[in-house]
Amino acid sequence: MNRHVFGLMVIGDEAGRYLYSAIDNAIKAVDVLFVFGDQPTDGSEEIVKSFPSAQVLYQRRSDGDPSFLEHEGRFRQASWETFEVMVGPTTNDWIIGIDSDEVLVGPTECRPCDLKPIFDKAGGADAVLLPRPEVWGYDDQGWPLLRKDGYWGNIQCTRLFRYKPGGRIRDIPMGCGNEPEGFIKNIARFTNGVELLHYGYVHPDDRQDKYERYTRLSVGHDPRHIQSILATPTLVRWNGLIPPTMERGKTVHSS
Repeated sequence: MNRHVFGLMVIGDEAGRYLYSAIDNAIKAVDVLFVFGDQPTDGSEEIVKSFPSAQVLYQRRSDGDPSFLEHEGRFRQASWETFEVMVGPTTNDWIIGIDSDEVLVGPTECRPCDLKPIFDKAGGADAVLLPRPEVWGYDDQGWPLLRKDGYWGNIQCTRLFRYKPGGRIRDIPMGCGNEPEGFIKNIARFTNGVELLHYGYVHPDDRQDKYERYTRLSVGHDPRHIQSILATPTLVRWNGLIPPTMERGKTVHSS
């Protein structure tokens, strides 16, 4: 039986952030990327639909489902159920959850061939524990700078996981995770040098927005971690070989 890797991404109003670059990166590493839109109104849908339909599938949230900000868990559950219907994954397939401000990077660049050794060594594991460094800025040469103080320097995630039918996302309003509950019992740690870089805190406006949103809700994130968002960071240069291209505000009309 053939094995596929499918990407799963949810978006809101992302046209002014990293959406184009995130999709352009993701489709190099997956067979099909499924994007679930939170009824964006800023041109994000046009960006998604500018990519070939054979590589990127898109579905807009229905009016009957809560938005991401109203209840993240139920929003992601709707995205998961829609993904199952539109993509039709099998238990031989793998899923990678990628946010619209993240990129997969490997020792050179992330391609399907970078992921194949991971699957081959996973054995009976349900998921792979990927490093998820937090990019906080750039040095004078444009190289990513990673935050290393407190919790920031050791963030890992189980976003790369085997598909199982009937998954249920945690029913909480924030911090529910990308993968369904109960899917992950055995974790593989061989990553073939692949990382999931997160650019969500690079811009000061994004930091302030996340800080305010997380402090309004009472569940999902450690309060000490939330408070540290606005603290002075300790930064180190990313040690990868080729820096990923993450252009903020790129649209389908950009050259």
